Amino acid sequence: MNVELQAIKFNYDPILTNTGAINLRRNATQTVTVPEWRPDVCSNPECSPVSYTTLTMPAKMTIQALFSATAALWIRAVAEPDHILGSIEPVPIPPGNSGYLTLELPHARVANAPVKINDIQWRWQFSTTPQVPDTWTDFQRTRHRIYTILSKPTCPWEAGSTDPRNIHQPWTEVLEHACQWATGAAGQQHDLAATYITRRLFELGKTFVKYQGGPKYAHRNFDCTKFLELLAGGIGNGATVNCDDCATAVSTFGNILGCDLSQSGMGEIFKTNRILLIGCSDWCNRSFIRHAVAWKGNCTATDAVFDACLQVDNDGHPDVSPEDPLQPTNLLFGRPSDKTYQFCLVDAASSCIPLPYDPQFGQQRRKLGDGYLGDVEITREEFLQILRRIYSFDTWPRLEESGANATSTLELNARLLQRLSAFDWHVHSFEHTQDERFTNVVETILVRFNGTNRELLNINLYECPESSDWNDRFLKLLAMFQELNLKRLEEPRLGSVAFSNRIPSVVAFRRNRFLAVVRSVDTTSINVLDIAILVDAFLLAVNSSTTQSPQAKTKVDNRKGEKMPHRLYALKRSFKLHPETGTPFAQEGNLDLSKMDANGVLADGTHFVMSTGRFFPITGEAFDIGNETFLKFRHTDGSGRFEGRVTYESDDVIIVSGKLFTPTFKTDDATALVQLEEPWVISKP
Repeated sequence: MNVELQAIKFNYDPILTNTGAINLRRNATQTVTVPEWRPDVCSNPECSPVSYTTLTMPAKMTIQALFSATAALWIRAVAEPDHILGSIEPVPIPPGNSGYLTLELPHARVANAPVKINDIQWRWQFSTTPQVPDTWTDFQRTRHRIYTILSKPTCPWEAGSTDPRNIHQPWTEVLEHACQWATGAAGQQHDLAATYITRRLFELGKTFVKYQGGPKYAHRNFDCTKFLELLAGGIGNGATVNCDDCATAVSTFGNILGCDLSQSGMGEIFKTNRILLIGCSDWCNRSFIRHAVAWKGNCTATDAVFDACLQVDNDGHPDVSPEDPLQPTNLLFGRPSDKTYQFCLVDAASSCIPLPYDPQFGQQRRKLGDGYLGDVEITREEFLQILRRIYSFDTWPRLEESGANATSTLELNARLLQRLSAFDWHVHSFEHTQDERFTNVVETILVRFNGTNRELLNINLYECPESSDWNDRFLKLLAMFQELNLKRLEEPRLGSVAFSNRIPSVVAFRRNRFLAVVRSVDTTSINVLDIAILVDAFLLAVNSSTTQSPQAKTKVDNRKGEKMPHRLYALKRSFKLHPETGTPFAQEGNLDLSKMDANGVLADGTHFVMSTGRFFPITGEAFDIGNETFLKFRHTDGSGRFEGRVTYESDDVIIVSGKLFTPTFKTDDATALVQLEEPWVISKP
């Protein structure tokens, strides 16, 4: 006698009332189809997933199964070992294809079960004489994964959607972490589930994440795919997180279990008491423009918060050591005098209020999807005025510069990555975006191994439209770094205006209509200043053909008539040339500027090319436009010319970054003369 189990449906009710199950997908690209179990799919439990809402289970639990048999008989399923769905009592099946039969689960214990991942196994048996105990024969085993959650997932999850294209159906890859972290919460214990998740997220700082201002995952959308990659031990978008990332992860992972949390901000501009940031070992005082947490209710002072980004001091004296660490979970925001969250977090001399109505940073539940740093445009003028004052916006230069063509960003990035590969940096991920705010946005994550240590680098390049206010775009980009630790970078000079933190592990600058953010994004921070200088050199190369504005041209002409010795003349140095590409035309060597006159004019210099051993006579000039110093020189025989800008200067080092133009013949046409363009860096030998 032959019998076969062909399929099992757990979530067979599209209106989600008869089964207690919810619609699922695996991740952003993979769906969970019904029937959830089929013999042609892998036999691992996770290949047959179902999630039940334990607070809304029907009085009788059922599943549906499809059989084929050569004769009429009885079937049953034995829970092996006993599990949350229990054994299935004997039922008759007809010969042939049975069609989907509804099977009751009388021994199920799902109602009010705790949050948990349950891997179960059924041993399927058949008999023609079910009343006789020893006549049951095994014919199949099936394994399934049961996620028990508290109640129907809330926004951004859409558990009721039957559209397989809807990426907001609950993900099993998120349930894997959420159910594990919140194991044990049961009944109406949504706050306990959120508490468990908050604590587990903060504990990630002990292993592979670290705080850094500026989000990596929570932009306009929540890049849940990359965050899951990070949780799986991969790189994701990097191992640094900020308060937006933490708040979004707590609410998104909590809400898939049935919690009802939002992300919302508080501020603006306040100093903290002593706090311990995620991934850090030392308690410290910080200054924030704003801060974000997962928040209950309407995200006001009378609602409770869950903060996985930091711990506060709960000893009644949060402004001094020693500390009594407290993870803020289900803690009333309150008033400064209430000894609640605000009392523990905010310095007594500062003022901090909830901002639930802020159009960008107020109450929200981020949808799932990718994004980029700064993809949310700040519109609230009061906040922008605060930023202008903090960053001395009115002192930023505003030359009438003209940028490069619209396709230059990708070309620039390709050349930059080629150069970085020479320093053992390898591309992990590359994203290119275009929208109404930026002509091009390119984000790259690079990885390098220094012995056994891993280093991660994040470079964001933004190309602003010609018609936009480039300083305004840059100001709004700085607003993404909610901590007040970015200071104006004066030396070395980068771009038109630049900011960095102390290490610096973050450098942000504007060069003409290009914006750049260079960040170290691993748990061990590295100094990224040299990388930022290199990025600026490539940006300068892109813009070296920039047409000077009438104002700038006047400054150059006036410069020629001044009697003050030019500072490059005063240095009286030879310089080293380093090609920034690996082309065979690179003319690495030395540059002799010792005969430059006091006006910055070089009438008799030399360029020594190491590869050929030749000396090229050169002429050139150094001149200023605003606060920028530029250098140009050309071979007197017409074989090459250089245009660049001083990007770094100290007592013993000076760096000029720019582009070398070399005429040569096409390889396939000896009569066709073309001009090669290479980014170059010139420095003291």
